[in-house]
Amino acid sequence: MSKKTLLILVFVAIIAVVVYYVFYPFTEAGCNNIKTKIDKQAEAASFCDLASDCAFEIETGCSFDCAKYFSSEINKDLASRYENRCSDCKDECYFSNASPACLNHICSATGGAVYIKTLKEEYAAGEAITLDLKSNLLEEIEYGFPISLCLRPAIMRLEKYNTETKEWLSSGIGLLFENSRIVFYEDPIDCQVYEIKNCTPEEADKFIDESTLKITEGASYSVSSDIAKSCDSAGQEILEPMQGRYRIAAHYDQKEKIGRQIYSNEFTVKLPR
Repeated sequence: MSKKTLLILVFVAIIAVVVYYVFYPFTEAGCNNIKTKIDKQAEAASFCDLASDCAFEIETGCSFDCAKYFSSEINKDLASRYENRCSDCKDECYFSNASPACLNHICSATGGAVYIKTLKEEYAAGEAITLDLKSNLLEEIEYGFPISLCLRPAIMRLEKYNTETKEWLSSGIGLLFENSRIVFYEDPIDCQVYEIKNCTPEEADKFIDESTLKITEGASYSVSSDIAKSCDSAGQEILEPMQGRYRIAAHYDQKEKIGRQIYSNEFTVKLPR
């Protein structure tokens, strides 16, 4: 083989490698191959206990189920190649507003289209917690928890982190009062503020106007850092201060009653020393 022929073969091989690298991902088989590799990496890099474990961020597309946060690195080049060449991703993920969350020990992105965030990440017991909600959707949406006109609306759920089991456990449901005030109750059934006794439709508006269940472009709530652990025989709340690490979940319905659940950032409430 002459030197000239060898150079030609080397040049052709280089061109073939470049063409393979550039165009192979455009094929269905190529995209599926890259997606499989990324899925394996993402699964290994996604384990978490807390949102703070999900510090590593990568600009992935909707093809990765809007997962933007990981607990350790995945191959950025591989993810970029897939997103740019294989994924027909629109703007459904709203990543500019998303934040990390640890859901079932998997790093996830939460709160893109609709998100809730507390003003601070650390509160003192007894301090009111400011909770902001914002919608980036043009369509009308509303809180999705089932309600009766004779029940005060339960619009959010409080979750507390158990340091022993490393699990997030439901700690109460948030009842909505006038002036956008939310109080969490472990079980509000016996509390007089929860249900209008012997209710008639005419009396239902004594609690709250149904229009407050619609989520507008933005809303702000004042959340009590005291939890109603129970209610006495007279239906009065027995309040105790929060203590520990918490997050708040909200459920909303889009058109055709498609339910979505979002989570706030994690925050701590500490008792005074």
